Amino acid sequence: STERASAPSELGGSAVAQPSTPYESPPPGGLRFVTQGRESLLVCESADALLVLDRERADAIRRYEALASALEAGTAQRHHLLFPDRVELTATRRAGLQRHADSLNSLGFECSALGDETFAVRAVPAIAADAPAAFVLMATLDALEASGADASESREQALRAVSNASATANGEALEADAARAIVAAISLEQPEHQDCVLGRIPWRSAGRGGGGG
Repeated sequence: STERASAPSELGGSAVAQPSTPYESPPPGGLRFVTQGRESLLVCESADALLVLDRERADAIRRYEALASALEAGTAQRHHLLFPDRVELTATRRAGLQRHADSLNSLGFECSALGDETFAVRAVPAIAADAPAAFVLMATLDALEASGADASESREQALRAVSNASATANGEALEADAARAIVAAISLEQPEHQDCVLGRIPWRSAGRGGGGG
Protein backbone atom coordinates (compact mmCIF):
# COMPACT_ATOMS: atom_id res chain seq x y z
CA SER A 1 0.00 0.00 0.00
CA THR A 2 0.98 3.63 -0.41
CA GLU A 3 1.38 5.78 2.67
CA ARG A 4 0.06 9.33 2.58
CA ALA A 5 2.68 11.95 3.32
CA SER A 6 1.92 13.95 6.47
CA ALA A 7 1.02 17.57 5.89
CA PRO A 8 2.77 20.29 7.95
CA SER A 9 -0.44 20.89 9.96
CA GLU A 10 -0.42 17.27 11.04
CA LEU A 11 3.10 17.64 12.38
CA GLY A 12 2.61 20.54 14.70
CA GLY A 13 2.52 23.18 12.01
CA SER A 14 6.13 22.83 10.89
CA ALA A 15 7.44 21.09 7.82
CA VAL A 16 9.92 18.23 8.16
CA ALA A 17 13.27 19.08 6.63
CA GLN A 18 14.19 16.73 3.81
CA PRO A 19 17.69 15.22 3.96
CA SER A 20 19.99 16.82 1.41
CA THR A 21 22.77 15.13 -0.54
CA PRO A 22 26.05 15.68 1.31
CA TYR A 23 28.42 18.00 -0.48
CA GLU A 24 31.49 16.23 -1.80
CA SER A 25 34.64 18.27 -2.24
CA PRO A 26 36.62 17.79 -5.46
CA PRO A 27 39.44 15.23 -5.10
CA PRO A 28 42.97 16.65 -4.68
CA GLY A 29 44.07 17.97 -8.04
CA GLY A 30 40.84 16.76 -9.59
CA LEU A 31 37.39 18.03 -10.48
CA ARG A 32 33.81 17.47 -9.33
CA PHE A 33 31.10 17.31 -11.96
CA VAL A 34 28.32 19.89 -11.56
CA THR A 35 26.25 19.83 -14.75
CA GLN A 36 26.28 19.86 -18.55
CA GLY A 37 25.50 22.78 -20.83
CA ARG A 38 24.21 22.78 -24.41
CA GLU A 39 25.31 19.14 -24.79
CA SER A 40 28.84 20.35 -25.38
CA LEU A 41 30.07 21.84 -22.11
CA LEU A 42 30.94 20.29 -18.77
CA VAL A 43 30.62 22.55 -15.74
CA CYS A 44 32.71 21.35 -12.83
CA GLU A 45 34.61 22.63 -9.84
CA SER A 46 38.11 22.33 -8.48
CA ALA A 47 39.23 23.23 -4.99
CA ASP A 48 39.59 26.89 -5.93
CA ALA A 49 37.53 27.55 -9.06
CA LEU A 50 34.50 26.87 -11.21
CA LEU A 51 35.49 25.55 -14.62
CA VAL A 52 33.90 24.97 -18.00
CA LEU A 53 35.33 22.16 -20.15
CA ASP A 54 34.93 21.34 -23.82
CA ARG A 55 33.17 17.99 -23.45
CA GLU A 56 34.40 16.41 -26.69
CA ARG A 57 38.00 17.42 -26.06
CA ALA A 58 37.87 16.19 -22.46
CA ASP A 59 36.44 12.85 -23.59
CA ALA A 60 39.20 12.48 -26.19
CA ILE A 61 41.81 13.04 -23.46
CA ARG A 62 40.12 10.42 -21.27
CA ARG A 63 40.05 7.85 -24.06
CA TYR A 64 43.62 8.56 -25.15
CA GLU A 65 45.03 8.01 -21.70
CA ALA A 66 42.95 4.88 -21.12
CA LEU A 67 44.13 3.34 -24.40
CA ALA A 68 47.76 4.41 -23.97
CA SER A 69 47.88 3.00 -20.43
CA ALA A 70 46.26 -0.28 -21.49
CA LEU A 71 48.68 -0.73 -24.40
CA GLU A 72 51.64 0.06 -22.15
CA ALA A 73 50.48 -2.50 -19.58
CA GLY A 74 49.60 -5.09 -22.21
CA THR A 75 45.97 -5.14 -21.09
CA ALA A 76 44.33 -3.46 -24.09
CA GLN A 77 41.15 -5.18 -25.19
CA ARG A 78 39.17 -5.16 -28.39
CA HIS A 79 35.43 -4.95 -28.87
CA HIS A 80 34.01 -7.45 -31.37
CA LEU A 81 31.04 -6.11 -33.29
CA LEU A 82 27.93 -8.26 -33.38
CA PHE A 83 27.20 -6.79 -36.80
CA PRO A 84 30.43 -5.84 -38.64
CA ASP A 85 30.54 -2.34 -40.07
CA ARG A 86 31.09 -2.20 -43.83
CA VAL A 87 33.34 0.36 -45.46
CA GLU A 88 34.36 1.08 -49.03
CA LEU A 89 38.08 1.78 -49.44
CA THR A 90 39.86 3.50 -52.30
CA ALA A 91 42.93 1.88 -53.83
CA THR A 92 45.14 4.21 -51.78
CA ARG A 93 43.43 3.28 -48.54
CA ARG A 94 43.46 -0.42 -49.39
CA ALA A 95 47.21 -0.20 -49.82
CA GLY A 96 47.46 1.67 -46.52
CA LEU A 97 45.34 -0.97 -44.79
CA GLN A 98 47.75 -3.66 -45.92
CA ARG A 99 50.80 -1.56 -45.05
CA HIS A 100 49.60 -0.80 -41.51
CA ALA A 101 47.88 -4.12 -40.77
CA ASP A 102 50.15 -4.93 -37.82
CA SER A 103 49.74 -1.50 -36.24
CA LEU A 104 45.96 -1.59 -36.60
CA ASN A 105 45.80 -5.08 -35.14
CA SER A 106 47.92 -4.06 -32.15
CA LEU A 107 45.47 -1.24 -31.42
CA GLY A 108 42.52 -3.63 -31.46
CA PHE A 109 41.15 -3.41 -35.00
CA GLU A 110 40.08 -6.45 -36.99
CA CYS A 111 38.86 -6.20 -40.57
CA SER A 112 38.55 -8.45 -43.58
CA ALA A 113 37.82 -8.07 -47.28
CA LEU A 114 34.32 -8.73 -48.57
CA GLY A 115 35.20 -7.88 -52.14
CA ASP A 116 37.68 -5.83 -54.12
CA GLU A 117 36.74 -2.54 -52.43
CA THR A 118 34.45 -3.52 -49.56
CA PHE A 119 35.79 -4.39 -46.13
CA ALA A 120 34.14 -5.45 -42.89
CA VAL A 121 35.32 -3.89 -39.63
CA ARG A 122 34.85 -6.74 -37.15
CA ALA A 123 36.52 -5.33 -34.04
CA VAL A 124 37.74 -2.01 -32.67
CA PRO A 125 39.68 -0.93 -29.57
CA ALA A 126 37.45 -1.37 -26.52
CA ILE A 127 37.48 2.36 -25.77
CA ALA A 128 35.86 2.95 -29.17
CA ALA A 129 33.06 0.44 -28.64
CA ASP A 130 30.40 3.17 -28.63
CA ALA A 131 31.64 4.91 -31.80
CA PRO A 132 31.01 4.21 -35.51
CA ALA A 133 33.57 1.49 -36.25
CA ALA A 134 34.25 2.39 -39.89
CA PHE A 135 34.72 6.05 -39.04
CA VAL A 136 37.26 5.26 -36.30
CA LEU A 137 39.14 2.87 -38.58
CA MET A 138 39.34 5.40 -41.41
CA ALA A 139 40.54 8.17 -39.10
CA THR A 140 43.21 5.90 -37.64
CA LEU A 141 44.34 4.64 -41.03
CA ASP A 142 44.63 8.20 -42.35
CA ALA A 143 46.68 9.19 -39.29
CA LEU A 144 49.05 6.26 -39.81
CA GLU A 145 49.47 7.19 -43.47
CA ALA A 146 50.25 10.82 -42.60
CA SER A 147 52.66 10.08 -39.75
CA GLY A 148 55.62 8.98 -41.84
CA ALA A 149 58.20 6.30 -41.09
CA ASP A 150 58.95 7.13 -37.45
CA ALA A 151 57.40 4.27 -35.45
CA SER A 152 56.99 6.25 -32.23
CA GLU A 153 55.33 9.19 -33.97
CA SER A 154 53.15 6.84 -35.98
CA ARG A 155 51.90 5.11 -32.84
CA GLU A 156 51.23 8.41 -31.10
CA GLN A 157 49.22 9.76 -34.01
CA ALA A 158 47.23 6.53 -34.23
CA LEU A 159 46.36 6.70 -30.53
CA ARG A 160 45.16 10.26 -30.88
CA ALA A 161 43.15 9.41 -33.98
CA VAL A 162 41.33 6.59 -32.19
CA SER A 163 40.63 8.83 -29.21
CA ASN A 164 39.48 11.85 -31.18
CA ALA A 165 37.30 9.84 -33.57
CA SER A 166 35.59 7.89 -30.80
CA ALA A 167 35.00 10.78 -28.37
CA THR A 168 31.37 11.72 -27.85
CA ALA A 169 30.78 14.58 -30.27
CA ASN A 170 29.58 17.91 -28.97
CA GLY A 171 25.89 18.24 -29.62
CA GLU A 172 25.10 14.62 -28.84
CA ALA A 173 23.15 13.64 -25.74
CA LEU A 174 25.23 12.19 -22.92
CA GLU A 175 24.05 10.61 -19.68
CA ALA A 176 25.12 12.29 -16.44
CA ASP A 177 27.10 9.23 -15.31
CA ALA A 178 29.09 9.27 -18.54
CA ALA A 179 29.75 13.00 -18.08
CA ARG A 180 30.98 12.33 -14.52
CA ALA A 181 33.36 9.68 -15.83
CA ILE A 182 34.86 12.20 -18.24
CA VAL A 183 35.32 14.83 -15.53
CA ALA A 184 36.83 12.26 -13.16
CA ALA A 185 39.57 11.54 -15.71
CA ILE A 186 40.68 15.18 -15.98
CA SER A 187 43.43 16.41 -13.68
CA LEU A 188 44.53 20.03 -13.72
CA GLU A 189 47.94 18.87 -12.48
CA GLN A 190 48.62 17.49 -15.95
CA PRO A 191 49.44 20.31 -18.41
CA GLU A 192 47.99 18.50 -21.43
CA HIS A 193 44.61 18.35 -19.70
CA GLN A 194 44.45 22.13 -19.75
CA ASP A 195 43.61 21.90 -23.46
CA CYS A 196 39.98 21.13 -22.67
CA VAL A 197 39.46 24.04 -20.26
CA LEU A 198 37.40 26.80 -21.89
CA GLY A 199 36.91 29.02 -18.86
CA ARG A 200 37.83 29.33 -15.20
CA ILE A 201 36.28 31.51 -12.49
CA PRO A 202 38.14 31.60 -9.16
CA TRP A 203 35.80 31.06 -6.22
CA ARG A 204 36.60 34.49 -4.84
CA SER A 205 35.31 36.05 -8.06
CA ALA A 206 32.33 33.70 -8.08
CA GLY A 207 31.35 34.75 -4.57
CA ARG A 208 32.43 31.70 -2.59
CA GLY A 209 34.50 32.08 0.52
CA GLY A 210 34.23 35.85 0.68
CA GLY A 211 34.77 37.56 4.01
CA GLY A 212 32.26 39.67 5.90
CA GLY A 213 32.00 43.43 5.64
